[in-house]
Amino acid sequence: MDFTEFLLEAKFTKIMNALRGDVPHVNQMGIMTAQNPLGVEAPAQQNNAANRELLKELRRANFRGYPVNPRWIMGKFGNIEDSYFIPHIDRSTLIALGARFGQRSVIWGQKMQDEDGTYIRFEYIDTPAEALPLDPATYTTSQTRDVVLAGKEAAERSDLFSAKPFPRSGIDKRTGRPATVRKFVIPFFDPTYEKAKFAPDKATVMKPVEDSVSAEPSFLSSELPDTPEVRRLVEEIRSRENSLYSEGKVPRWYWESRGLLEVSLQKLRELIKG
Repeated sequence: MDFTEFLLEAKFTKIMNALRGDVPHVNQMGIMTAQNPLGVEAPAQQNNAANRELLKELRRANFRGYPVNPRWIMGKFGNIEDSYFIPHIDRSTLIALGARFGQRSVIWGQKMQDEDGTYIRFEYIDTPAEALPLDPATYTTSQTRDVVLAGKEAAERSDLFSAKPFPRSGIDKRTGRPATVRKFVIPFFDPTYEKAKFAPDKATVMKPVEDSVSAEPSFLSSELPDTPEVRRLVEEIRSRENSLYSEGKVPRWYWESRGLLEVSLQKLRELIKG
């Protein structure tokens, strides 16, 4: 491993330490991009300019400090997007930045403590709105996760992961060999990890997901309880479903829409079952 590779590994390790709650003074964090506003693929020049402006905003707001500064990371969710891992950022500031840069969703995490130790609870925060400018007041948390995956669980993925920056071609130009890609995954929309979290030894602890197929409730309008919460969820589901049929969006938009639709359906299932 040469010195440049060593520095990249060190940066990735710092990010992972923060994501696992192992950096004592980093209690809040966010992940967001300024690229492809409203899920519409933008030219590379425009995307790069937007992310540079986001970084300027972060620096103007003094989001910097040893050992973890805002770090450039890459995500592959059908398409590749460049994002920033932002330590110390509070939830409302992250949402305001997401709205300003036309982002349908952002990820925010905060340090938690229980009898098993310290971990980060991640929130998937999104808005159903599409018209610009987005309104920060419309953003809500759709799902939470208490675990981040790395190592073999993440390395085996060819899609749906985040990573330290790597060549778009996948080839290291200096060596001509496949580039080393260090990946991590916050497993939103994967029910396997709904109750998962890290034990003190950092082994992933998972509880089985209940199989509710046999008890699937009816979603017929005539059989739904007529309550404000049910009506709100029905409208949310319709909005989520409509977003699946939006044309000209990047692949991440459709992945996100499918996941958010299932989250809303699950909320309705639980409400009907009581």
